[in-house]
Amino acid sequence: TATKMILNMISTSVMIKMNKTYGNLMVDLKVSNLKLLDRAIRITSQLTGKSYTDSENILNEAEGNVKIAVIMSKLNKTLEESKKILKSSNGSLRKIIGSN
Repeated sequence: TATKMILNMISTSVMIKMNKTYGNLMVDLKVSNLKLLDRAIRITSQLTGKSYTDSENILNEAEGNVKIAVIMSKLNKTLEESKKILKSSNGSLRKIIGSN
């Protein structure tokens, strides 16, 4: 219905403004179950161009944080360096690695 469409547009706009998305991907997700872990690995793989297994490994190193895993992979940075970079960009993956 129209109300649902409007609410979806509002929530999508808020997620974009809060830097929780990158392109059409929700990159700021909490890995709390196997389904979300699989999704996080696939997102990491898509953004880095790495295999599923390599993406799973880097996501584990990144403590389950997709944004940090992408930064670590794309910029060849450590966990701590990646956290600092992400914080300095106000959580915006787009500011760090560009737009897709």
